[in-house]
Amino acid sequence: MHARHAGPAAQPGAAVEAGVAAQIQALGTLDIAGRVARQLLVFAEEYGEPADGGGVLIPLRLTQGDLAGLVGATRVRVNAAMVAFKRQGSIVVDDTSRITVRDRQALERRCR
Repeated sequence: MHARHAGPAAQPGAAVEAGVAAQIQALGTLDIAGRVARQLLVFAEEYGEPADGGGVLIPLRLTQGDLAGLVGATRVRVNAAMVAFKRQGSIVVDDTSRITVRDRQALERRCR
């Protein structure tokens, strides 16, 4: 995955508006697990790096509290979603709270 870089003709205001609109739509239409999956995919797309052993490493330290604030949920509910994603093999979380997306398609299905 690559971080997105705006070219000279890019309109950052339009990109921000589109991102905000997508976030509002997700809050209204997805359950908590779907919102967490969507947010992980956004971070993987924006900041992801190839991970050792496959997948995409999100090189940010993301706590469940951080994710809860971003998706409009409690930390307990985010924890339940993360545990399910780990059990399914969709993600791996290391001891420094960095997340590796191992099965992007499974997370994408969760966002529908």
